[in-house]
Amino acid sequence: MVISKQGMGMGLIVKSALAMYVVTIVRILIPFISFPYLSRVLGAEHFGKVMFALAYGNWIMMMVEYGFNYSGTRLLSKQKVDKDTISIVKSIQTAKYLLSLVIISLSIFFILIIPSLSHMSTLLIWATLMGVASGIVPLYYFQGKEKLLIPAIADTFTGCIGLASIFYFIRSPQNSYLYFVIFFCMRLAVTLACNYKIKKEIGEKIFSSCNEGLLMLKKCIGLAIFSVFVSLYTTLNTLILGFFVPSSQVAFFAGPEKIYKGLTTMISPLSQAIFPRLNSLTHNSPEKAEVFRKFILFLFPITGIFLGFFMYFSSSYFIYLFFGEGFERASEVLQILSVILPLVFLSNVLGVQYMLPMKMDRAFNSIIISAGCGNLIMAPCLIKLFGFIGVAWSMLLVELYICVMMFIFLVIRGKTLKIYKSYITNV
Repeated sequence: MVISKQGMGMGLIVKSALAMYVVTIVRILIPFISFPYLSRVLGAEHFGKVMFALAYGNWIMMMVEYGFNYSGTRLLSKQKVDKDTISIVKSIQTAKYLLSLVIISLSIFFILIIPSLSHMSTLLIWATLMGVASGIVPLYYFQGKEKLLIPAIADTFTGCIGLASIFYFIRSPQNSYLYFVIFFCMRLAVTLACNYKIKKEIGEKIFSSCNEGLLMLKKCIGLAIFSVFVSLYTTLNTLILGFFVPSSQVAFFAGPEKIYKGLTTMISPLSQAIFPRLNSLTHNSPEKAEVFRKFILFLFPITGIFLGFFMYFSSSYFIYLFFGEGFERASEVLQILSVILPLVFLSNVLGVQYMLPMKMDRAFNSIIISAGCGNLIMAPCLIKLFGFIGVAWSMLLVELYICVMMFIFLVIRGKTLKIYKSYITNV
C-alpha cells in the first residue's frame, strides 16, 4: 500500500517542526552562550546555586504545565467544531491559573521553612515565578492547530533580549538572581503574546469557571502524572544532588547536563510537530499512521546514536569551552550522559509516538511512575557511593529500563491484537 506524503500531512509537519526548531535553537543558544560567561563570573559555588535554582524553576514549570502540551494537543487535534475548541482552551488555561496560585503559595512556604532552601530564598522565589510564567504558556493550542509560528517568533524575540540582558546586568555573584528575573519577564511576555493571538482567533476571553478548570485537571490527570514522574528522573536530579553535595559539585553535574539536554531537545520540535498529526492519523487513518511510525522508529534512534558518539568523543573539549578551568571532572559525567542519548530518542518514539496515540496511557504511566520512583531511591544511594557522578549512572539505568519496558508492552499489545484479529476472522 502506497501512502503519499500529502496524506500523512508532511507539509504541516515540516512547517511546525521548522517553527519549533527556531525556538529550540534559541533555547539551546541561551545556555550555550550565557553559561560560559556565568560560570566564569559567578565561580563554581555560585554557578552551582544558579543551576540548582534553575532545576527547581524547571520542575515548577513542569508542574504548572500539567502535561497539557500532550493532553491538550491531543484534545484539540480531534476537534472540528470551533465551539469545542473554545471550551477546551478556556478550561485548560483556567486550570493552569488555579495550579499556579497553589504552587506559588506552597513553593514560597517550603522555601522559607526548609533550612537547606531558605539560605538561597531569593534565587528560588524568582525561579518559582519564572517556572510558573513558563508553565502557563498555551503552547498546546498552537501544537493542536499546527500553527507554531507565533510562539516561535515570540520565543526567539524574547530569548534574544534575555540573552543580551544577562551580559548587561549580571556582573557579580551578588546579582545572580537577576538571571531568573530576566527570564520571568521574558516568559511572561511570550504568554501575553500567545494569549492575545488566541483571544483574537476565538473571540472570547481565555477564562472559564473554576469548576470547569477543576474538571479539566481531573480529565487530564493521566498525562499530568506522567509529567511529574518524568521530572523524578530528569529535572529533579540536580535538586536531589543539591541536598547531598556542596554547590560546587552540583555545578560539575549540572553543567554537562545542560549540554546533554541541549542535544536531547533537538528531538523535541520534531516530536511536538509529529504528535498532533500522528494522533489525528491514528484516529482517522490507522494504515497511514503505521507507515509513519515505522519511518520515525528508524529516524529517531539513528539520530540519537550519531549525537551520542559526537558528544562522547568531544566531552573534554565541550567542558573546557563552556566552563573553563576547574571543571575537568565534569567530562566523565558528559561521557555517561552521551550513552543515554540514543535511549532517550528511542523512548520518545516508543512512548510518545506509539503508546500515547494508541491510548496506552495506563501502561505508559506505569512505566514512567516506576522509573521515577526507582530513580528517587537509586540516585541518593549512587551519590553516596560515587559522588556527583552517581546521578549520571542513575539516569542511564533508568532510561535503559524505560526503553526495555516500553518495548515489552508494545510487543504484548501487538500479539494481543494479532490473536484478536485471528479470532474475528475465524468466527
